[in-house]
Amino acid sequence: MQRLVQGCAVFFIAMGAFAFGALETLELALLESRFSLLDRPASGEVVAVQIDARSVQELGQWPLPRNTYAFAVRSLVAAGANEIAIDVDMSARTNENETAALARALEDAGGHVILPAFTQLAQPGVYDGNLIDAEPTPELTPHAWLGSVNVVPDKDGRLRQLMHGMWNADGAFRYSMFALLAGKAKPKPEPFYVDYGIDVRTIPRISFVDVMDGRFDVNVVNGKRVIIGGTAVELGDHFAVPRYGVMSGPMVQAMGFETLHQGREIHRTGPIGVVLLVILVLAGALCMPQQRGWIGHAAIVAVAVVGLLAVSGLLQHFAAISLDILPALFALMLLFGLQLVLMSDLQRRNAARQKRIASHQRILLDRVVSDSFDGIAILDANGRIEQANKQTFDLCNAPHTGTAANLDYLVENLSLDRDRPAGGWHNVPLGEPVLGRVVREGTEHHLEIRLNRSEVPVDTPLPNGKMYRHVLGLTIRDVTDSIRAVTAQREAREQAERANRAKTDFIANMSHELRTPLNSVIGFAELMEQQALGPLGSPDYQEYAAHISGSGRHLLSIVNDIMDVTRAEMGDVQLADDAVCLAEIAEGAIHAARGDTDSCAHVIRTEFDFDVGEVLADGPRIQRAIGNLIKNAACYSPPDAPITVRTRTNQGGQPIVEVEDQGDGIPADMLSSILMPFQQVKAFAHRTSDGVGLGLTVVAAFMKLHEGTIEIDSSVGEGTTVRLVFPASRRVASHAASAAE
Repeated sequence: MQRLVQGCAVFFIAMGAFAFGALETLELALLESRFSLLDRPASGEVVAVQIDARSVQELGQWPLPRNTYAFAVRSLVAAGANEIAIDVDMSARTNENETAALARALEDAGGHVILPAFTQLAQPGVYDGNLIDAEPTPELTPHAWLGSVNVVPDKDGRLRQLMHGMWNADGAFRYSMFALLAGKAKPKPEPFYVDYGIDVRTIPRISFVDVMDGRFDVNVVNGKRVIIGGTAVELGDHFAVPRYGVMSGPMVQAMGFETLHQGREIHRTGPIGVVLLVILVLAGALCMPQQRGWIGHAAIVAVAVVGLLAVSGLLQHFAAISLDILPALFALMLLFGLQLVLMSDLQRRNAARQKRIASHQRILLDRVVSDSFDGIAILDANGRIEQANKQTFDLCNAPHTGTAANLDYLVENLSLDRDRPAGGWHNVPLGEPVLGRVVREGTEHHLEIRLNRSEVPVDTPLPNGKMYRHVLGLTIRDVTDSIRAVTAQREAREQAERANRAKTDFIANMSHELRTPLNSVIGFAELMEQQALGPLGSPDYQEYAAHISGSGRHLLSIVNDIMDVTRAEMGDVQLADDAVCLAEIAEGAIHAARGDTDSCAHVIRTEFDFDVGEVLADGPRIQRAIGNLIKNAACYSPPDAPITVRTRTNQGGQPIVEVEDQGDGIPADMLSSILMPFQQVKAFAHRTSDGVGLGLTVVAAFMKLHEGTIEIDSSVGEGTTVRLVFPASRRVASHAASAAE
């Protein structure tokens, strides 16, 4: 009920301000501001022929002879103008020949010319109801329309409204000139607000003297309406208008034409609309929840203000309706102010209640701090203890002294991880943990100590003028369990690393131990195979010896791969860099591959670019890497599929060795793991040899040692291309250039 009474009071106050016109000036200012924010171009259907300062100067007289207007009318009619309005007084008698010339021009125009007429006081300054009409001389009226050019500025002198027509001195209704020109005249003096949002600068204009001299584009006036009138300042026909400040009479007529032609006659909502809008806004404001602070109410008011401004702007822009929102805004602000007063009183009542609650909370916080397992203390800026719980002294194994001690006394029994700062322990960096050890009851405990700084308000200003002082917050926590857990985790990790190193050492040592007997087996098998000591008793021995030799080489290759991968992981590989030709290295790898059982069935093509030059590399290892790629290509390709080995450089000058096959390719889900040890593509039936999946791993390890990369492009069913990309810095030419520089 109280809010309803408030709403009614605000409503009647706002309506009273509206009724007495207290808000009218601001309302008009809002209407005018929307002209600048929401402008639109002119239609281009009306053209202003201006008697400007240049025309007056070049023609040399004012008023102009009427035969000049006759010539202008004929020129414009010849250019295709539909209608012509002349906003120049024709009521005075002048030279009969000049008047006759204009009359003939009007007759030849066929009734498509409008002449001005206006009604004025019989005696200037005497408002006795006596009016007289100023009309063109009788010789001119038979062949022209008469249009009223009377305008009525507002009380502040600004011309905001025009009318479709006015009553003349004889009581007859006369249409306005711009209404006749637009063809949308109404038979009553109905006022409307001109849409000054139409950009007057977009109305086409021609200087009158240019029309007289024929120096204008006929396309500008062809099929258009034309207004002829004086725009020069010295002619005096100017009005104060919104947005543009001052506007000449002919341009006011042009703006009236554009307003009617575009259907932009702006009408205000009036008293009924104001009442409904104020009721709607107040109802919405009163229905909002009361449990909001002044910021919440201010936000609601701001949203409502922005919303009203936006709605009024959109209505004026799209519907040519000026929504009178100022009474609603005034009511909203008044209601907001009243709410602030009431909330201020409510806040004063709540302050006392909050004070009681704060006292209770302090007691509760003191109890929680006292019962905490952590040590919590408050120190002054010099490190003196102002307040501390029991745990603060117990954790530090210090005797309880209440507040008669400082931080240095508190930690004197601790072994801390750093030296005492200059000035005392209260000068350690804020927030940085200080670790310490203390022995309590025969057991070593680890403590973590932290300091933070707070600003505490004071009742009276300090000597430095500040209304607060700094205090230090001290927290001491027993982190013994955490330290033990971290230590155990670190020891477990170190043990795992030692086990991994032991495994790697075992593999390396076992590989060395296996190589020696394997070399012996292979050596004796080769002697038997080659019958170095004479023919053997049976031919089968040669086959057996060949099997022994092949198996031994295969086993030796596997062991060598394992050793290379292991040594690369251990970082125990030294490159024997030398200037080598990649094409020659690749040729050596191809020659070795032709003797391999898996590779000899394939045609191996070469595409060598000898401009690559020499590269600093470990020749044997690179030859072995290329050989592994050729062997892989042969292993996963049909026997009739060719293999291509090429050398080249890319755009960055990096040397590249490519091995391309037309085999089955590598599935996309394996590309990310194919370089890992013991990874193989096992899905194809024509795979011709066994292996442990270390070939590409060895290649990748060798390229990493050379600071290079390995790139693989593969599509299932189309083949695979593997690139060995060396850094450009390994080209011998690059080293020579660097040395020269």
